Amino acid sequence: MKIAVSAQGQDLNDPVNQRFGRCEYFVIYDQTNDSIQALANPGGNSSGGAGIKTAQTLANNNVDIVLVGNIGPNAVETLNAANIDIYTGIQGTVKDSLELYKKGKLPKIEKPNVSSHHGLK
Repeated sequence: MKIAVSAQGQDLNDPVNQRFGRCEYFVIYDQTNDSIQALANPGGNSSGGAGIKTAQTLANNNVDIVLVGNIGPNAVETLNAANIDIYTGIQGTVKDSLELYKKGKLPKIEKPNVSSHHGLK
């Protein structure tokens, strides 16, 4: 199972990024082999459609779960269509947020928690 965390950097000790479509990186933890992979977010510099582009990239990388702060309607729709679960409430570092998820302390959502283009603000 692969878990992607929106982040400002490329490893477990980097701070999370509350934005989904405009975050710099996703740090992907693979529970199957206990490995970490950093993925630069191609949607981060998009002029439009960042949430959709980002969600498609995660689906193409076989991600099962996304941990994020804020996520808009287009991204949620794309992730739901790809059967990727979404959890919010991340804080601190990537490692902190993975621990919160493992302890069951992050809420799962199926609807957006911000409006479209929230990440541009």
